[in-house]
Amino acid sequence: MKVKVTARGDDVTALMREYAEEKAERLYRLWDGITRIEVTLNFERGRPSAEIIVSARRSTRLAASEEGKEGEEITACIDILVEKMERQVKKKKAKVRGKRRGRGPDSEPQEVTAEEAEETYEEIIDQMDL
Repeated sequence: MKVKVTARGDDVTALMREYAEEKAERLYRLWDGITRIEVTLNFERGRPSAEIIVSARRSTRLAASEEGKEGEEITACIDILVEKMERQVKKKKAKVRGKRRGRGPDSEPQEVTAEEAEETYEEIIDQMDL
């Protein structure tokens, strides 16, 4: 799988590119539905920022961005950004898995009282006698 790293405002050094690629590739291990990862590094007015876009199956796109403080290293932005995206990917994966199994991540089994169960059973028997 390929991670595309681009820069705005300044050139990306080979070391920064390798660091961003290494961190972003961790996302591929979380969910096999990921098809592409794009990382954009930005250096404006001495403030580093980074954004990441993860494309997955069925036109799913997840995005996150992080803006660092003045004088901060871009690697700190990348670390925080990848952590944000890991949470998003895990949540999306759970949601997709839940839909496949016929339930969402927030669904709970419905409890049926004994009276309701008897009524339902009697209705089924009545329908069979027709």
